Amino acid sequence: MRTWKTAQGMLSSAIEVRPAGGGPAKTIVSDRSLPKGNSLCVADNFAVPFVVWSSDWRLVFGVSQPAGPGESKGSLWQVPVKPGTGEAAGRPGQLTPWNDSEPIELTVTRDGKRLSFLEKNNWEDVYLAGLGRDGASIKPPRRLTLDNRGVWSLDSWTPDSQAVIFSSARNGRAEVFRRGLSESIDEVIVRGPESYRWARVTADGSWMLYVGWTPTAAGDRPSLDRLMRRPLAGGPPGTVLEEPEGASVVHDPGLYVWDYKCPQKPYVLCVLGEEKGNDLDFYSLDPVQGKGSTLAGSKFGAG
Repeated sequence: MRTWKTAQGMLSSAIEVRPAGGGPAKTIVSDRSLPKGNSLCVADNFAVPFVVWSSDWRLVFGVSQPAGPGESKGSLWQVPVKPGTGEAAGRPGQLTPWNDSEPIELTVTRDGKRLSFLEKNNWEDVYLAGLGRDGASIKPPRRLTLDNRGVWSLDSWTPDSQAVIFSSARNGRAEVFRRGLSESIDEVIVRGPESYRWARVTADGSWMLYVGWTPTAAGDRPSLDRLMRRPLAGGPPGTVLEEPEGASVVHDPGLYVWDYKCPQKPYVLCVLGEEKGNDLDFYSLDPVQGKGSTLAGSKFGAG
């Protein structure tokens, strides 16, 4: 009987096995062999075992699927393996129901009757801390969001400094919320048929800028982001500009090609930063007129 060892790359989409004594690798399961929208669990920044052998030649592994912006669901799956060849002896099958966590650090008892694993469930919350008088210290922070449903992005303050604006997918899709410092309920201030994030308030307090987009399944072509505007006091939304064709990378927030900031100083326009290859250009940004004149440019990532 031959023995086999598994390998799963940190950014790979397949689980391979090869003889422990050396030899060519064989793909046992990949994203393509799973139902559409599902993908193998992989490690982000460090090696975490999402796969384990059972003594009866089953390979047990973790699978994830999108559950909303910045969120995913997890489940355990298995595939039988032929001991002599290391090939899959059947199609992958689901072992556990979908839930709000991903299974990691899988281990199986020697008799193959018990499986243990950790459930990985990440979310972010908003905390509030007062600054000390010297400006170099803070008071003990307190948690502002308490529902354990996570925050997509912490966006801005209201002009009166009495409420925080943030984005969250707690209701199934990303929406923009307002949370007063002395209030116990989060108020939805932007919702609709799309998902919304990155709400910025202009310096004069008249407008709120935010991004609207339609999430797509893993592997599908991402939709384009649209920069939207809405009167902060309430009113119908409008489109300011659309992200360039082919630029949106909605599955990796670190790869957006443009971002925008609105300073707190009155009568100063917002600034739009747009990535073009190795260039990062900055433009003035008006909620009504859109992208204005070039302010500055720089190069990054070259070489």
